[in-house]
Amino acid sequence: MSEDLSDFLKQKESKANEEQVNWMKVKENYLNEVSIFFDTINNWIKNEVKQGLLKENKYKNSLQEYQIGTYQVDALGLQTKYGKAIRIEPVGANFMGVKGRIDIYLNNTRMDNPDYYVVLTDSGWRLVKNGQTVRNSTEFNQSAFTNILKEAFQ
Repeated sequence: MSEDLSDFLKQKESKANEEQVNWMKVKENYLNEVSIFFDTINNWIKNEVKQGLLKENKYKNSLQEYQIGTYQVDALGLQTKYGKAIRIEPVGANFMGVKGRIDIYLNNTRMDNPDYYVVLTDSGWRLVKNGQTVRNSTEFNQSAFTNILKEAFQ
């Protein structure tokens, strides 16, 4: 019985090691998706930036995540000439049920209470209004982003 048990436990240990999450790969995938996300946004607003209607403020945020550690991630602020602003800040890859999250703050929203979340799912980026669930999310696309900007800049 001892050999059977030993063999069984060794097989389970081997299988568990194979199934362990590669957190560095999770982080790399998240950072790549965030980069694509911001490239897409920059493409959507390039005309307004070129015309001076929007000012971009690109900066880095430091994230600390369990299992992943501390790392730097791009963030973006957008401001109008008349002082209205939004912040778009990635908050991490390690969230239950999604592959990452980015928070959107309109104007002077408190840091711990974003107006919108953009979550990365198997089907892409989804927009969630604060207080709603991912099940009630909509596709994050140019139209949705334009509506967020209109809400923030009114």
